[in-house]
Amino acid sequence: NGISLTPTDWMQITVDTINDFILSSDRDFYVNNSGAPRQATPSTPQRSSSMLTEYRKTIRRDPAQFKPFSDKRHWATWHLQFVATARAQDLQDVLDPLYVPRTPDERAVFLAKQEYLYAVFVQNLLTDEGKTYVRAHSRDSNAQAIFRELTDHHTKSTHSQLTASSIMQFLTSFKLGVQPWKGKTTVSFIAYFVEQMRLY
Repeated sequence: NGISLTPTDWMQITVDTINDFILSSDRDFYVNNSGAPRQATPSTPQRSSSMLTEYRKTIRRDPAQFKPFSDKRHWATWHLQFVATARAQDLQDVLDPLYVPRTPDERAVFLAKQEYLYAVFVQNLLTDEGKTYVRAHSRDSNAQAIFRELTDHHTKSTHSQLTASSIMQFLTSFKLGVQPWKGKTTVSFIAYFVEQMRLY
């Protein structure tokens, strides 16, 4: 807002304050209006700035749409919801571990997506593993790496193998009508059984 901060003001800034700033329109204003007067630049950087501005204007970003992830047992459900929400907000590039921006335009937009999704992860990754990955990338805000590491943990690690083994035991040994079923109907059991097959 143009007001200089005092040393006391700086000491009162918290992580939540920084995250709120990243997700606000004030950040865009600061980035576009701070620093020395800009000189004429080649057409490529100008297109990059224009593309980034267009992205910020046309894509509706709503961090409140992302659900917290606090229980590793619900990984599959959370992952499904998270990916759908991220795609709706045009963040699929960040979810792709092989994606690398090639042009200045793409790099500028990808950096904005990384910073935004990192702030989302700070607020929503509440498992021990999630918090560890977020802290490890506090300097570079590499949301792409965080999502890759989190996915690998829940699909390729020893933890994921134990989960798969537990699911397989249920699929091959549970007998409806002989063993107690926590659901109320046969339809609910079938739906649960199909979901376990998908998870396995």
